[in-house]
Amino acid sequence: MNLDAAAIVKKYIDLRDFVQEENKAHAARMKRYTDGMEILESAAHALMKTTGQEALSTEFGTAFKVHKLSVTCTDKELFLDFVRRTAGWHFLTSHVTKEAVETYMEKFEGQVPPGLKAEGHIAVQFRRA
Repeated sequence: MNLDAAAIVKKYIDLRDFVQEENKAHAARMKRYTDGMEILESAAHALMKTTGQEALSTEFGTAFKVHKLSVTCTDKELFLDFVRRTAGWHFLTSHVTKEAVETYMEKFEGQVPPGLKAEGHIAVQFRRA
């Protein structure tokens, strides 16, 4: 197959558009089912609460409660002060922001901050004319 630049770009954009449309259509088709599942989860939770049960065991399967926790930082400085005071480093992860590393590398002529490895690569992207 011998493709020229125009054919490659056109086909890629056509495929990308098709995938985006199919993903939207799939999400729309699935919405009534995922909404239905949420309603049934609420109904099961309400039944467990009303009957004082931790689980609903049936011949079809079991619905059961699972404790979930969502944590957000509302005061970064207060939290970091707590971590420093208590040596609570286990509260933190070692994620590094790419943007901060890029800024550092721009400022220091491509040097990477100590203890990090940064590798670049060339990617090909497409945009519509």
